[in-house]
Amino acid sequence: YGQGIESTATPNRSRFTNAGQVLPALRSRQVEAGLKHDTAALAWSLAAFDIRRPEWADFGACDVALSCTRRIDGASRHRGLEADAEWRTGPWALRGSLLLLRARREDSQQAGLDGLRPTNVPNAAFKAQAAYNVASVPGLALLGFLSREGQRMVLPDNSVATPGWTRWDVAARYATTWAQHRIVWR
Repeated sequence: YGQGIESTATPNRSRFTNAGQVLPALRSRQVEAGLKHDTAALAWSLAAFDIRRPEWADFGACDVALSCTRRIDGASRHRGLEADAEWRTGPWALRGSLLLLRARREDSQQAGLDGLRPTNVPNAAFKAQAAYNVASVPGLALLGFLSREGQRMVLPDNSVATPGWTRWDVAARYATTWAQHRIVWR
């Protein structure tokens, strides 16, 4: 269980009636339960979580001077499962993680937002990594990464969304010692 303090300030722009003001700090809270296991060859974890964090919104036309007020507007609730595993054998290390997330707005003062997804929060994420330690060159590892994130909402009314995306990366890592200091080149 954890709590945090969330804060924001209204941008110092002429359209705001409360431009430059720091809004009241609010508490966020997180509850998490999980399991972890680790051996020389296999490590894994599984966690379920529930996070509630405050939201702020701009009220008014917001298109001309003094037509907009930023204020507290309910909260967003993020509930989900996160799984992570890593398998190591010989020169290989394989790792993957999966996040499934249900994030929803609650207690909004704006009609129709309750129950919708908050902005800029993916509904799922997957990551995989493979590492191969090259035996003929001690300290050298070849790496491959795959990242996938689901769609995100752009507008609070969920009328516009960015599609999910996938990214592939390759890398090399070389670790050595120089003048009694460990140096890692990536």
